[in-house]
Amino acid sequence: MGAIKDVVDLVIELESRITDRKTLDMLLPIKQKIHEAERENFNLEKSHFRIEKELHNKIESLKKSHSEEIAKVSSESFKLQNQITELESQIEKLESGRRKSKPRKRFPIVA
Repeated sequence: MGAIKDVVDLVIELESRITDRKTLDMLLPIKQKIHEAERENFNLEKSHFRIEKELHNKIESLKKSHSEEIAKVSSESFKLQNQITELESQIEKLESGRRKSKPRKRFPIVA
């Protein structure tokens, strides 16, 4: 808002130097435009603040969702790893059982 303040200061300085009313009245449209610029600047700052707040809220929501999803995936991964370990254990038991059992006698197939 530095530029707007500079223009306001210039208008104030001009007003103090001008002595006739007609020339002074010529500054009125400039003062009105300055007021419009200040109002627009305020509205832009307000919108900017609102947008930043919305962005912050969305980022926080995404962080929370991401954290929850990571926890869910970790839990599922842990369960799957336990299932794999259990299946590997069962396979080892089956394989060791085959080694211990006597081989079956096979009869030739007659055609």
